[in-house]
Amino acid sequence: MANNIKFYDIAFIGHYTKDTIVSSSGIRIVDGGVFNYGANVAARMNLKVATVTRLA
Repeated sequence: MANNIKFYDIAFIGHYTKDTIVSSSGIRIVDGGVFNYGANVAARMNLKVATVTRLA
């Protein structure tokens, strides 16, 4: 049997949201949630990222 253990540098746990951004150029809906923003930054820092969330 193969070894399927995966290692990550950091893990984020939190709720996924759809954020509404309102600005002078208009309104847009984007993926959000604290875990999403933090994981995005960590991934851009070349860290191996795991996220745990629940989608309803």
